[in-house]
Amino acid sequence: MANGTQLAKENVEKFETWLKKMRRADFGNLVNNKKLHRDDMASACTIGKSALRQNPLIKEMLALLEDDLRELAILPPLKTTESQSETKPRFSSKEVAALEKKIDKLHKENSRLLSENVLLKTEQDKGRVHDGRFSEHILVAHEIADMLLKSDK
Repeated sequence: MANGTQLAKENVEKFETWLKKMRRADFGNLVNNKKLHRDDMASACTIGKSALRQNPLIKEMLALLEDDLRELAILPPLKTTESQSETKPRFSSKEVAALEKKIDKLHKENSRLLSENVLLKTEQDKGRVHDGRFSEHILVAHEIADMLLKSDK
């Protein structure tokens, strides 16, 4: 029994022999749903369909063959990814509306947090916010100081 390398070489030889026997019109009979029908090709070459997918040399020869058949207009041209992305929108209108609503909500929350941050920094600068064991005592002392200042005026 042949090992994998020998079998791969034999499959390449069978594929090359089959390609040499084929005529342009014969390839037209192998076109199915705008591409070459792999099952028919594999059986005509007497190789397994997996060889068409897995053998790197056969894959390369098959890609070149398909390119040649596209130039001869036997196969249709490939669609580019750009044209596919243009025809199919990434998000539905419902998804877009939901995302816009979420963005608005996040903007509002961000504005609220920024305002709260400014307020806390202002209070901290006035000495009203302290961290530590005596923060409540310090707040009471500041309130008393504020009341005394107001009574002096």
